[in-house]
Amino acid sequence: MTLGMCTQEVLWTRMLLKGIRHEQVGATEVQVTQGCNAITKDVDNKHHFIRENVGRNIIQANCVSTERRLPEMLTKALSTKRLKYLTDLNGVVNKPVAH
Repeated sequence: MTLGMCTQEVLWTRMLLKGIRHEQVGATEVQVTQGCNAITKDVDNKHHFIRENVGRNIIQANCVSTERRLPEMLTKALSTKRLKYLTDLNGVVNKPVAH
């Protein structure tokens, strides 16, 4: 599900930037599969949405090892060592605040 949301955000940002540069915003048509039940429909739509955009070479989906998953620093309780590793990997800089 996260990959689907990321794909939507990337496409939206690309369209926004294209619109700023060329004064127009393109539209992406999402194919909706038929014959799905209410539970699987959302997952199937996202799967096809991702697959379609990978096939068009608009996005590239790569596996990320558990050790390098940056969102964990925002969603999980981590040891100080693990948090430091992820913040360094993400390029987060700790700037002391002057009082």
